[in-house]
Amino acid sequence: MRRRLLARILLSIAFCATVINAIPSRIFRQASDIGQQQQPQGQFPPDFNPNQHQFIPPPPRQFAPSSQQFPPQPGTIPQQQFIPNGQFLPANHFPHDVPSPQFNNLPTQQQPQVAGPLPQQRPAVNIDDSSTSTTEPSPPPTPRIVPPPVDKNVDLDGDGALSLAEVQYAAFVHHGLSSSVVENMFNQVDKNKDGYLTSLEFNEIRPLVLAKAENAALRYLNSVDTNRNGLLSISEAQAYILKEYGISNRDVERIWRLVVPSNNDEMDAVLFSKLRRRVRGMSIRLARQIMKNADRNEDGHIDLREAQMIAFEQEGIGAGDVVEMLASVDDNNDGELNAPEFADFERIVRARAVETSRKALRVVDTDGSGTLTMDEARRIAFDHYGFDERTLEPFFAQADENEDGNLDAVEFAGFRSVIRGRAVKNAQSLLPEVDTDGDGFVSNVEAEEKARREDDMDPKETFNLFNVADQDKNGVLDKVELADFVRLSKAKKL
Repeated sequence: MRRRLLARILLSIAFCATVINAIPSRIFRQASDIGQQQQPQGQFPPDFNPNQHQFIPPPPRQFAPSSQQFPPQPGTIPQQQFIPNGQFLPANHFPHDVPSPQFNNLPTQQQPQVAGPLPQQRPAVNIDDSSTSTTEPSPPPTPRIVPPPVDKNVDLDGDGALSLAEVQYAAFVHHGLSSSVVENMFNQVDKNKDGYLTSLEFNEIRPLVLAKAENAALRYLNSVDTNRNGLLSISEAQAYILKEYGISNRDVERIWRLVVPSNNDEMDAVLFSKLRRRVRGMSIRLARQIMKNADRNEDGHIDLREAQMIAFEQEGIGAGDVVEMLASVDDNNDGELNAPEFADFERIVRARAVETSRKALRVVDTDGSGTLTMDEARRIAFDHYGFDERTLEPFFAQADENEDGNLDAVEFAGFRSVIRGRAVKNAQSLLPEVDTDGDGFVSNVEAEEKARREDDMDPKETFNLFNVADQDKNGVLDKVELADFVRLSKAKKL
C-alpha cells in the first residue's frame, strides 16, 4: 500500500515538472504564430506588450561602442531601440551603459518596420558583412611611369618640360630647321596634346629632326660635290664653308677631324650633316662676338637699326635691303635677331659680299686672269683707302686661303671686308679731329672744312659726297659713313 502511494506521488511530481517546463515555450510559440498571421514580417502586433514577454533570443554578436567613440546624441530617445544585429528590444531592456550608436557615413540598409513612428532612424549595420563578403578584390593600380629628367640644354626655363618654343630653338640652333617644320614634328610626338614634351616624347622627336637635317645635308652635298662622286672631300668642304660662312680653311680642317679621323676621308650625307652642325655652332659663336660690339642697347638681340649699321659697316649694304634681309632670317618673327638668327643674317651679308666682289673683280682684274694679284690689290687699297704696301701685305695673306698668291672672288670678298674694317677703324681715330663741336658726329660744315683743308675741294662737291656717304640720311656722319666719305674724297681727287 505504501509503495503504491509513493509511486503515485513521484509520478505526479514528474508530470508537474514537465508541464511547468513546457509553459514558456508554448507562450513564445503562440506569440510568434500570432505575429506571423496578423503582421508583416519584422513588425510587432498592435496588442503585443513587450513588458509581458521578456524572452529574447541571444543575438549572434552584440555591437557595443564605447561612449568616447560614439557620444549620445541629445534629444528624445526612441522607445524602440535598435541593435545593429537586426534585433529590437524594449527601451527598459537596452543596457544603460551602452549609448545608442551613430553611423553617419555607412550605407543605408532596409530596416524592419516597427509599429509607431520612430523619432530618429538609424541605418542598419551588419558587422559580419566584412567577413562574409564574396566581392572580389579590385586589381592593384597600374604603376605610374616617371620619365627621366629632360635635357637641361633644351629646357631653357628649367620647368622640367620642353615647350614648342624650346624645341624649335634647339632644332634651329643645331640644324637650322625652320619653326614650321619643327612644329609639325612636335605635334606628331605630343601624344597628350598638352603643348609640352617629356623626355620620352623628346626621344621620339630626335630621329625626326636628324632625318630632316640629313635630307638637307644631302641636298647641299649635291651642290658642293664638284667631282660628282657622291661624297664630300675636305677641299670641297673648305670651298663651301668659306663661301657660306667665311670660316678659314684651317678652322674647317680642325672641325673636319672632329667628324672623321683623317683629312683623306670623305663624307656621306650623314657625316656631312654632323659637319654642318659643328660649322653652324662655330658660326653662332662668331655671331655672338660681333653682337657684343653691335648690340648698342645691350638687350642681347640685334634690332633693325643695329642690323643696318652692321651691314653697312661690313659691306656698305643699304638700309632698305637690310629690312628684307632681317625679315628672311627672323625665324620667330619677333622683329629682332637672336644669336642663331644673327648667324644666318651674317651668312646673307657674306653672300652679298661675294656677289659684289665678283662684279668688282671684273673691273679691277686688269690682266683678265679672273683673280686679283698683289699688284692689282695694292693699287685698289692705295687709291681708295690710302694704304701702302706694308699695311696691305698682311691683309692680302690673310685673305689668300689656298695660298696660291692670288685672290678669287670668295677670297676677294674677305680681302675687301678686312680693308673696309681697317678703314672704319682709321675713321674712328679721325673723328675727334673733324668733329669740332664734339657731338660724336660730322656735320656738313665740318666735312666741308676738312675737304677744303686737305683736298682743296669746293663746297658743292663736298656736299654731294656728303649726301652719298650719309647712308641713313640723318644729316650727319658716324664713323662708318665718315670712312666712306674719306674713300669717296680720295677717289674724287684721283
